[in-house]
This record gives sequence, structure tokens and C-alpha cells, in this order.
Amino acid sequence: MMHSFLYKVVWMMSFFFCSVLLSLSAQCPTDVTFTATITHSIGPSDGAFHISTSVVGGAATDVNYIFEATPNTTGASNPALTSQTTINNLAPGTYDLTMTAVCIADNSKVFRKTLTNLVVTGSYVQPTIVESRLVRGSFDACPTGILAVNVKNGGSTFTCTIKSAPIGVPLGLTTFSKQAGANGSHELVLTGNYPAGTYKLDIRDQYGKGRELDLTLATLKNADLPTITPPASWIHERFTPAEDCNHIFFNYWGYHSAQFSNENFKKYYESGSFEIAIAPTGETPNIWQTLITPPAHAPARRFDLTPYTLRDLHTKGLSVFVRLKDCPSISNEHKITLRKPLLQQSGSQSQCEKYGWTISYQTFSFYRLWCYPVTLTLRENDKTGPVSGTYTLNSATDQVTMPVDYNKKWYVEATDGTNTWEATTTPERFVDYEKLPFQTFCNHWRKFYNLNTFSACLPLVLKIERESDGYAQSVQTINSVTDFNYFGPNDNRSYDKVSNPLEYGVDYRIKVYKTDGTTLLYTAPTTIRQDAPSNELEFRLWNPSPCGKHIGSLFLRFGKNGQEPPLRDVDGKIQMSYRILDNHGREVPGRFTTNSSYDGTYFETTTASLPPGSYTLEEINRSLPEGDPCRVRLLSTTWAGMFSAQDFTYSSSIDCGKLQLRPQGNIFRQGTLYNSGQSALFAIIDGVAGGYTPNLRVKTGEVIELTQPGDYVLGIGVDYRLSLNCNLDTLHLHVPALSFEVSRPHLKAYSCKDTPSSVGHIEVKSLKGKAPITYELRAPDGITIVKSAPDDISADGVAHFVAGVTGDKFMVYAKEACGQYFLEPVTVMSAQSMRLVPTNSIRACPHIRLHLRSTYDLDTYEWKAPDGTIISTDRELYLNDIHPSQSGRYHFTTQLRHCDDKLETDIDVLIQPCEVPINPHLLSPVVH
Repeated sequence: MMHSFLYKVVWMMSFFFCSVLLSLSAQCPTDVTFTATITHSIGPSDGAFHISTSVVGGAATDVNYIFEATPNTTGASNPALTSQTTINNLAPGTYDLTMTAVCIADNSKVFRKTLTNLVVTGSYVQPTIVESRLVRGSFDACPTGILAVNVKNGGSTFTCTIKSAPIGVPLGLTTFSKQAGANGSHELVLTGNYPAGTYKLDIRDQYGKGRELDLTLATLKNADLPTITPPASWIHERFTPAEDCNHIFFNYWGYHSAQFSNENFKKYYESGSFEIAIAPTGETPNIWQTLITPPAHAPARRFDLTPYTLRDLHTKGLSVFVRLKDCPSISNEHKITLRKPLLQQSGSQSQCEKYGWTISYQTFSFYRLWCYPVTLTLRENDKTGPVSGTYTLNSATDQVTMPVDYNKKWYVEATDGTNTWEATTTPERFVDYEKLPFQTFCNHWRKFYNLNTFSACLPLVLKIERESDGYAQSVQTINSVTDFNYFGPNDNRSYDKVSNPLEYGVDYRIKVYKTDGTTLLYTAPTTIRQDAPSNELEFRLWNPSPCGKHIGSLFLRFGKNGQEPPLRDVDGKIQMSYRILDNHGREVPGRFTTNSSYDGTYFETTTASLPPGSYTLEEINRSLPEGDPCRVRLLSTTWAGMFSAQDFTYSSSIDCGKLQLRPQGNIFRQGTLYNSGQSALFAIIDGVAGGYTPNLRVKTGEVIELTQPGDYVLGIGVDYRLSLNCNLDTLHLHVPALSFEVSRPHLKAYSCKDTPSSVGHIEVKSLKGKAPITYELRAPDGITIVKSAPDDISADGVAHFVAGVTGDKFMVYAKEACGQYFLEPVTVMSAQSMRLVPTNSIRACPHIRLHLRSTYDLDTYEWKAPDGTIISTDRELYLNDIHPSQSGRYHFTTQLRHCDDKLETDIDVLIQPCEVPINPHLLSPVVH
């Protein structure tokens, strides 16, 4: 600032000196004014003031000018004094502009004017320069890196100088391309590819603003290439056939997605820098395509194998190659073994004379990698048998059907010259009868059979012939697949057919003929036979109910081992009615359900119990008339029962009105402990609302808590349905209510002397309640505690307080451990004024029972007869069958436990005949 000041002084002295020299030849104007226009700043400091002057009373050449711009704000420029009418290089800010005009003729004549608060505006923002998201590392064997910076704000043009770089990279100014970036920024991408290493870049705008930036390009190795390495166990699923032998589809989505965690790897992908190809292992790929990142479940991509074929892939193995597009030496290979191509076979019986053996493509397309056409050679018996025909599959979706004879073995071999597939078949034409059931009747039986393999040969005749003489017991001409169907011609649930009636105990053989009845198409390899029904019956447990003892459903099984079906009526339907009778001949109520196809009969009892024992089944064929020997059959059996509960009981403990219940018991199923004793469940199934947890089920020994007094029902069951209406047994229990009270006869407040100052004794004794019992003596307000504990408690449980004097009032408080309490007022009274007996005079009739008693529970009692004899030391005295001679004065003596003096009183008793019936209780009052 000092330098600037000296400069201004010297400059002005020179100016004035020159003005003096010129003053001799010029006139001074009367006034000088000036104005200024502003050019605002575009860059950091390229604003300007453009000054115009005006001379009044003179010429413009009559004065010399000095202009000074003074900054008023931080960041504004501080330009030097100037005589020029333009002041350049102004930064944005507020200025004062001063003009000093000196008259040339008389330099003492000075005009000084100032324009204040001139504002130079500007939009320039210092550039922000950071590493670009486009920066990409380089493979070590081939420079492929990208240098780029992100620039925001600053000037309109930039330069980039490489100031330091790895060896071999030229330094100095370099070119770049400009791309739009995010949020109004730009990406400056340096031209060319760069090796890995550290770089120092200097980026400046046209105003010289910018920064130096260090960038490091990561080193990528061959191992950073995409790796197509899926699990070997299912890689074959991703290769499927294309249109010919030189192409293949490969679905490689998801195999390299994990590598996207490497940002450099991801950038190479996004720029399409990787290529992929498929070729036989050991061979060089010829045709490459860009490796993309297909989304999940995207269609497979088609690969050209030329000059190789699928045969080469099967012979040499398949390799997936990946390389860097600009550096083919950077590549990797993953070897894969394809699955051997397969075909699949099926058969058709649509022709009567021939079986249609169809060879077709595999369902899974990865098994279709044949080089088509595929040649099929059909032979009899095996691969050495005579050739019966040759066929061709021309594509991966082609198939052929070969007609062959029934009941012979056939062999086929498929080959494309490299791979081979073979299969055999032995088509049979047979009648399905061995595993199909039969129907039993009182005096005959019928056999089920199925002619599905002969459906193309209809019409035909089926005969069931006696093995002994060839007699056809059952002859049926079948014109349609629905003829003789058990379920009827309009029901297609099954095409199982039923024969005509057959005799019991006879061996038969099934044969199939053409409609002429003599041309034999088939003979069954085994005979059929059925013996007459036995009278054996078995009750099999079907579904025991958890909702009642020995209640549920069972399955009626007939014959040895339960293998005989139930008897049928004459039309083959089950029109039987049943009754189950117990060993007393009483019917067990229940519901019978008979399966309409082949099985037995179900019986369900829902209300009556079916306990273990002996039972008789009455079976009635309702289609037969009364008196028919086949109408009624009686069968006997034994039964082990269903679910039952045994040893059902419980243990319990009660505390403060809460009862803890531990139930126990066992569930038996058909007399055997069920599930090793682990299935018994217990629950309260009825009781006081809020006193138990509904739907709580516990096992043996676990606790159920009852919290409210009242009656409850405990149930035992076998599953979650345990309830009041579904259980195997119940027990009833009662939870008593909490009870706490004090002994009224023991509640006393007395003083021993009949004086106002005699000390008070208060006694109280609790009845029931849970120990410990808390006693307090309180003031009459019932709140203020006079004594928080008794002075003593006797061996028989009487709590004793010493407090107050005759006439004082207190509240006696007693509380048991469960929280119940007693609070009652008492007044200390003189023992001398206590009424020891309810009455002192009694009049009674002869021959009744006379009852004398003390009003209080005292510590000692003594009763004397009128003659002075001690007759009792109990609180109560009973005189039975009294007579007039017992009249007189009875004397009662007692002593309070905390008084020294005894208390005495008399009772005058008069016994005399009564003239009218008198209620003795009215004459002999008793205080209870």
C-alpha cells in the first residue's frame, strides 16, 4: 500500500508539473462531469468501467484526468490509477469511481467527482475437478485403462496436461473428449488407452483456474476376466440344440454376476469389452460375440461353432472361451463335459394287430444335442437280431412310430455317427385280472377284469372256462369299452368289468376270442378260484374318537385275514343291512356306511360306547325274501375297544385361595397303553369364568392353576379337541373360598378393677386364615396405629394388648397372610360389670334338658349346684331330665386370664310343673 501511495504522489506531481507548463496557453473550464458504463465480468475478473467526460465552459483539451476505482467489497479488484477512460480486469464487486480533472492553464483549478457503489456482477464459479466415474483400470499385459476427470463450473474451455505418468506415457498437453456428466458436470476423457499406474494431471480453464489431480489406474490380471464356472452337476442344463449341427444355444446368465462387485470389471462389461465363444476343447474358437450380462431367466444365446460341430463337442469336450476384445492374448477357458444325448420311448395300443412303439425327443432339451439326422435301426430280440426296419429323426422335435408285434422283445439303436442310444420293449397284450377284486354272494361269486390292452380289438368275446373240462361258465360279448362295467355304461370312473356268476371251489381260466368265438387272441397264464365265504368276521379299528370312551368307527372285515369282500345282492349291489348285538343281545346304536365299490363296511358309534367284549353281527340281504337261506347271516367276533382313560386322578395344593392342580392318568387304545403314555392331555373344561385359563392343555404332572372359588370339571383327552363335549373322562373338584374371622367369645376388652384408671386388656383370637396372623390395635378412626403388635400371644393363640383404661375405645385389627383382615371397635369395660351369663333367672318345666352357659370364652369355669357341689368346669352345663328337686341357686365362678380377682354370679333356677305346653327355649334362653 505504501508503494501504491508513493506511486500516486509521484504521478500526480508529474501531472501537475506538466499542467503548469501548459497553463500559459489554455483557459480553465467552469465545470467537468463524468459518467461510467459497466461491463460485467464473465470470467474471474474481466469486468470494466467505460468513462465518458463532459467539460463545461471549455474544451476537452483544457484538462488532464486521473481516474481511480476503489473496491468496497471483499474479492473486488484494486486497479492502479489511470488517465485512460477504460478500467479493465475488474472482478465482481462494489466500487467507488473517482475522477480528478486538473485545469491545464491553472493547475490549482481541480475538479474532483465520485460515482459511488458501482456494482460489477459475474457468473463465474471456480471449477470443481474430481476423479471421473469413467476411470478404468488396465490389464497388465495390455494397456486398456481410461483416464478421465469430472469437471463442474469454471470456464468454457479446458486444457489437460499430463505432468507425471508411468514410463512410456508422453507428458505434456493431451487431447480429450467431452461428455455430459451428472448434475450439469462434464466428463473429460483423455484420448487413448493407458497402462496401470499413478498419474498427475493438471486441468485448467481458459482463465487458468483448475487443479492438479492424482489418479491411479488399478492393475487387472488375466484372472479378472469373466469366469464361466457354474456347478458341474447342472451346467449341462444350459446347453440346448439350435437349428443345425454347427450351432448351439448357451444360457450363461448369472454365472459371472458375482464379479460385478469389482467396479473395474463392471466398467469393461458396460463398454462391451469382453467376448465369448464356444469351441471343442483343444481347438481355437473361430467366431466370437460380445459377452453381455443377460437378466435372470433371459433366453439362451446362440453360438456359431463353425467350422466345428456338435460331434466335436461330444468327442473332445466343450470349452467356453472369454477374452478381452482389444487384447486377444488376455483370455481364459472353462472346460465342460456335455451330457450324452438321449431319446425317449412310449407305446400305443391303438391298433389291434400291432403295438405302436414311438421314439421321440427327450423332454429336457439339453438331452437333444444330436447331430441330425439320427438313424434308428429296429431289430427283433436284441442288438444281434435280424433288422426289422430303419427310421430317421430329422430334428430335435421329430419322432417316429414303429409298428411291432405284441408279446415279442424288440430292440432299437439310434446313432448320429458319434453318439448312440438304445432301448428295448416287450409289448404285452393281456387281461388285467390278478390284482383286481371279486364279489362274493351267498351261493356264487363274480370276478373283475380289465380289457384295456384289447380296446382296439373290439368287438370281442371273453370266456371264463372251467379248467377241468373247458366249459365256459361266463361268456360275454363286448362291443364297447363300457360294456359290463361295474359302475354302469354311463360311468367312466373305471372300465373294470365284472363276470357272470361263477361257482365256488372251481378252477377257471380267462380267454379272449374274436367275435367268431373260436379264434383265440389271449389265454390267461394262471387260473382263478374262489372258495365259499367263511363265517369269519373281524372288527378293525378305523377311527377312534377322542370324544368318548370306546366311541368311534370301525371297519367290518369278512373272511380269513379280512380278505373277503362283503356279500352282494342278486344284482351285484350291496343292499345289506347290519346290526351289532352285544353279549346280552342288545343292539349297539350307530351308523353303518358301505363302500359302493369293493371294500367292506364302516360302523360308527357316536353316542353309545363299544367297550371290549364279544359281539354278534347280524347281516340281512334285503333283496332276498323272508325265509331265503341266504337272507340272514350271524357272525361272531371279539372286540378290544377304542380309546379309554385309566388311573385318572390328581394331586393338589391350595394357597391363598389359589389351587394348583397336577393331573395324572393314562390313555389306552384297544387295551394297550397309547403312545407310550405320552398322549394324555388334561384341561379344565368347565368352571368359574375367570378362574382358569381356557383351552390350556397340560400333560401328566404339569400344573393347572385355579384362581377363583367354585366348582370345576377336569377332563382327560387325547388331542386338541378336549372339551366339555369331547373327552374320555371327567373329575369334579371344588375350590373353597378364602375365609378369615375371629372368635367372638375370645374378643374382649376389659379392665380388672371398677375404677376409671384401671388398665385395659384387649384380647382377640383368629379363626381360619393363613399364618402368620398380624394383629394391631388402632384408634377409633381405624387408621391410627396405637400398637403395631400384641404385648403377648398365649399358647392357645389369644393375642393380648395392654392399652388404655376403663371406658377407652379402640379398633381391633387382624390380618392373615393372604390379605384378608378383620377390623372391629371395642370399648374397655370393667370386669366387675361384665354380664357373665345370659340371664340370672330361669323358670323351667320338669323332664327337659336345661342348658346353662357362660357368655364369654374365659380361662376358668366352675359351676356349683345349690348344695355347693362342683358339678362342671366347662363353659357349658347341661342338666338332663330335670325335676323340681333340682331347683335352687346355681353358682358360677370364673377368672379372666389377666385379672387376679375372680368373678362370680348366680342363676336362680325354678323347676315346677307347667300347666300348659310351654316352649322350653322361651323359658330357658340360650346364648350361642
